[in-house]
Amino acid sequence: MEETVQGRSLRNIFSRQKAALQINAYQVGDVYSTQVVEIGLGATLVGHIVAPVVHVYGLVYGSVLAQETAVYPGGQIWGDVYTAKLNIEPDASIHGWISTIEAASYTEYAQNLSLPQPVPPELPGDEQIIAPDASEVEQKKILQQSAALALAARAELEESFDKRLNEMVGKVIARNKILTGELETAVSELTALQTAYQTNQTDLATRISQQEQLNQEIQIARTLLAERDATIMTLQNNVKAGQLKIETLSQQRQTSENTLKSKQAAYTALLARHESLETALQASLEHTSDLEESLLRWQELAEYSEARAKELEENQNALQIKLEVAQAAYAKIEENQFQLKDDLKTAQTTIKKQASVIKQLKDVTSQKINDLQKQLANK
Repeated sequence: MEETVQGRSLRNIFSRQKAALQINAYQVGDVYSTQVVEIGLGATLVGHIVAPVVHVYGLVYGSVLAQETAVYPGGQIWGDVYTAKLNIEPDASIHGWISTIEAASYTEYAQNLSLPQPVPPELPGDEQIIAPDASEVEQKKILQQSAALALAARAELEESFDKRLNEMVGKVIARNKILTGELETAVSELTALQTAYQTNQTDLATRISQQEQLNQEIQIARTLLAERDATIMTLQNNVKAGQLKIETLSQQRQTSENTLKSKQAAYTALLARHESLETALQASLEHTSDLEESLLRWQELAEYSEARAKELEENQNALQIKLEVAQAAYAKIEENQFQLKDDLKTAQTTIKKQASVIKQLKDVTSQKINDLQKQLANK
């Protein structure tokens, strides 16, 4: 069964076995050796020692298990000592429990990595040994360990102070050189940035001038676009007026055609009546020779009919002339309509071309503005 001391296993304490014959500096770690272990003057060991012979000239913070232990002037042990032979010279100190062991038992304790547990002897009668309070003992041990740890830390600080100071001075000097180089680089960069700033200011003024010129060109383009829109609106109004005029002339032509048809129908009826009168007249001449008065009347009627027929024929000729004039006017109207349609198509084509040109101009203007804004943002 594994034995423990103060709640800690010695097997765990010495699991990191490190052989050392002589220690002359600051060292942290347990020491397990089969030879003499010597802690030099001014040296510090933070750890436990298991060795046949232990000589202490410096500081040991930890327990010691040995056959022979010697503490020389200036040497200190802050911990428990288990030994068969102990030599403490003047100006040497041990802050901890001291237990003696038999020399023959050392090998067993060292191999088992355990510490002896002393048992007080039994007294005769009713006499009893007054044992110290366990909590008080534990508090004292804790105080001893704290003091030993403080001494070890102090020794470490005193040993490494000069070294650390030199390292810090070297680091400060190196850092100063680096900062000086960085400062010179920063000054050069600042000078370059100032030059670049002045150049950027000049470029910015040029860009602003170009932007103003571009805005003026955009304003002129907008004015031209408004004039084009007004022209297109006028052309569209003219086209609408021409269409209305065409519709009016078409209505007038329809009215003239209807009137001509009615006149032609009346002329046809008069011709039929004239033919019937001529037939009746011929029949009267053939069958009645004694009706001269009637014949005269018929002749007068025939003359009247002929006069009326001539009048109707003249009216027909006049209507025919009017019809021809109306047809010529209609042809002219159709020609004007075709011309207006061609003008409308030309105007629409021109509008589309101008709209495309304006759109391209707007796209180019927007692209230039975006480029200028990006350049200004990058600056």
